[in-house]
Amino acid sequence: MKQLTHASGSSDPDFSPDGTKIAYSGSPSIVEIYEDIYVMARSGKGKKALTDTDDRNEWGPAWSPDGTKIAFLREQPFTRPDGSTGSQPDIWVMNADGSEQKKITDDPAFENSLSWSPDGTKIAFEQDADIWTIAPDGSGRRNLTDTPDAVETNPDFSPDGQKLAIAGTFDHTDFEIYTMNLDGGALTTVTDNNVYEDEPAWSPSGTKIAYRKNVRIQNTRILNAEIFTKSASGTGGVKNVSNDPGLDASPDWGPRPTASG
Repeated sequence: MKQLTHASGSSDPDFSPDGTKIAYSGSPSIVEIYEDIYVMARSGKGKKALTDTDDRNEWGPAWSPDGTKIAFLREQPFTRPDGSTGSQPDIWVMNADGSEQKKITDDPAFENSLSWSPDGTKIAFEQDADIWTIAPDGSGRRNLTDTPDAVETNPDFSPDGQKLAIAGTFDHTDFEIYTMNLDGGALTTVTDNNVYEDEPAWSPSGTKIAYRKNVRIQNTRILNAEIFTKSASGTGGVKNVSNDPGLDASPDWGPRPTASG
């Protein structure tokens, strides 16, 4: 295990399609209260801020499959009819160098957890506890799950673009990992452990899924998040691949780099 960043709050890492770069969200120091989108070489060198807003957070970067664009979430302030104010995230798309930032959703809904389809035509996301897709130009917005009595989040496209891995709960207790078709059908249970599991990420081969799981620290009542892997079919055993006392989250399978990073 190698630490690549030392700044406060670095999170949401996403490998570029060629494996040479990592986009992530973070703040440059502990005195900065807002997060921006950064990119760096997979070695941790050459860190560069792609966004730089002083009054709102940006997080959740997701590379397009051709590596030319990055989708991300930006906090948007709004005013309620009674005059009070609040904020909610919208989805933005920018070039991979940070230029030409364009907002593709603009509403009071809460969007989160972005994943770009392998063919580049769709971005999957969570909106108000359902799984949706939208085209990168903001058209074709579609609710895939539409389940008022359930909560689904953290969509991740399979490498062949035919399925989504999601985290969800249908009884409002513990979250488990599932896969489903793009029409919301063929829901398959990957984990069923009565513990909190989320943030699924497909392996490049499509055979495994990495995810975050809360485990109890031995001889204590304290829960710690670790990264596990399991067959995408839901069969077989699981493997703890982080296995350390730190809080581990946001797994992403890095492709083999095609150039030095």
